[in-house]
Amino acid sequence: MISGSRSVVLIVLCVAVVGYGCSNPDMNPISPPVQGGNVWGSLFSLPPADAYLVTYSSRTNAYGGATADDNQQWMYFYNSGTPVRANSVTVNGNSLETALGYQAGSYPLTFGTGYHTWSVTGNASVPTYTHSVTPPSRFTITSPDTGVDTVDVSTGITITHTSPGTDSVLVRVMYELGISNREDSAASDTPWMYMDMYDNTGSITLSPSNLSGLSGSGFTMIQILAAKTDVKIVESKTCLAVAATASTVLLRFKP
Repeated sequence: MISGSRSVVLIVLCVAVVGYGCSNPDMNPISPPVQGGNVWGSLFSLPPADAYLVTYSSRTNAYGGATADDNQQWMYFYNSGTPVRANSVTVNGNSLETALGYQAGSYPLTFGTGYHTWSVTGNASVPTYTHSVTPPSRFTITSPDTGVDTVDVSTGITITHTSPGTDSVLVRVMYELGISNREDSAASDTPWMYMDMYDNTGSITLSPSNLSGLSGSGFTMIQILAAKTDVKIVESKTCLAVAATASTVLLRFKP
């Protein structure tokens, strides 16, 4: 599924939605088990690798038509399945924290042009190498709109978005349990999420059956994600670089 710089969607990212979302998005957002596994709770898995280098930019549609961008970088290294640290790491010249299990940086890198180039200074457990990946573009969900539109579950919904420049995108629809319960104590207490991949055409239609887990009324987060990847072999180790973007809206829904 992965080839050098191929435009694919691989991961689901943990994105805060203007004050909501992950309780601590800076703590260990990537947690692949020994050499590969699920990322950010995704049903879509990264391939087994000895190094994961990730740059990520999310765009959230806030109330009143504003957008908020969030930039994060992470890195994970393994030696025979054991998490290890590199001596130093930079991305596009920016130095990153090398502690295990934490977000490495939050630099506002450029997306949609050029490269995200990592420089890793290694040791006996991590090779020394550079790795570049072409980033997708930042993009925006243009409809529906946070705080304006309501999802009618009985008729479905069409989502339109600008292009991230990838072949495909991944759509995630999640029931926002906490927000729904704060607004209405009678709201459902059952978590639910729908995910699937779609061609990048700028328009995605979700049917009532796609939204069947949204019961009663409440709030839902709709998120579109895109990524580009590159894989290289360094000193017999498989090294993966990922550049990913996401766009998110928070909506009320009704039966």
